[in-house]
Amino acid sequence: MNRSKGVNRLFLAMILLSVISPIVLQDFFLMLDLYQSLAVSQLIFLLPVLIYLALGKGEMLGELQIRWLGVSEVLMVLLLGVLLLPVVTWINLISMLFVTNYVSSAFSEVQTASLGMNFIYMALLPALSEEFMFRGVFFHGYRRAGILKAALCSGLCFGLIHLNLNQFCYAFIVGTIMALVVEATGSLFSSMLVHMVINSSSVLALELASRIELSTELTQELPQMTEEMEAMAQFISRGAMVMSYVFYTILAAGFGTLAFLVIRWLAGHSGRWEHMKQVFRGAAAEEEMDIPEVVLQPKKRRIFTPCLFIAIVICIGYMTVLEFIL
Repeated sequence: MNRSKGVNRLFLAMILLSVISPIVLQDFFLMLDLYQSLAVSQLIFLLPVLIYLALGKGEMLGELQIRWLGVSEVLMVLLLGVLLLPVVTWINLISMLFVTNYVSSAFSEVQTASLGMNFIYMALLPALSEEFMFRGVFFHGYRRAGILKAALCSGLCFGLIHLNLNQFCYAFIVGTIMALVVEATGSLFSSMLVHMVINSSSVLALELASRIELSTELTQELPQMTEEMEAMAQFISRGAMVMSYVFYTILAAGFGTLAFLVIRWLAGHSGRWEHMKQVFRGAAAEEEMDIPEVVLQPKKRRIFTPCLFIAIVICIGYMTVLEFIL
């Protein structure tokens, strides 16, 4: 069975649901608070995945790389998540030169909520459900066509499902990295932890923003600046922006290198480094892998089927309309 066709149909169904459900269920979503809306949105994505697994009689569940991580592995995976934060920030800054950041505007709606609630609904819940879907079902659905191809394609689907160009940019890259982390550790829990750390940084930033809101209100009571002062402020702002791009470029390069070393350690610790080297060479070393033989011998199968092509076209069209027309 060509699983690529199956997961591509699944992805098309998820895209159609994500586009249509806010329109069809508009009145229903208006009745929900923000947290209920976040939970329902995750359920809308998760439901077709569960149906797909049920139709396959749970066959794929046995191939998902699920194992508990040791304490040292957990600590290193958490460190990896922290090291990837400057990379995500850098990609976000670059994309914001061309497209709108919808996440920051959405986060402003939950500044008054508790830190615990924000963590559960904005960090923990997406990490569990989205990693199960994209680094679990999608990555392993594409895996027979080649591990590196599967990582890239599952990352592409992960980026597209966000349906805005800003999030697509970093979700695609980080999603691909997290698939390789799963392969390096042999555990889906590793990408869940990385995802949780990255989302938690936004939650903590939100908490910090809410704490300094009072000081921002106080500054609004200061006398208005003169034209000369405004011109100087704009000049300083442009200079600070340029410096921030230079700073995050250097930071992303350094921390990205350290992140690779952490992945290298994780792969070595789990006895999968030789396998990972084969992955980057475009081949899989059967003797280094601890998964069923049918997965170890990837055949030349097409990942890009008509369903995936249609889904990509819908996503690109939707994101273009959202960004440049609405």
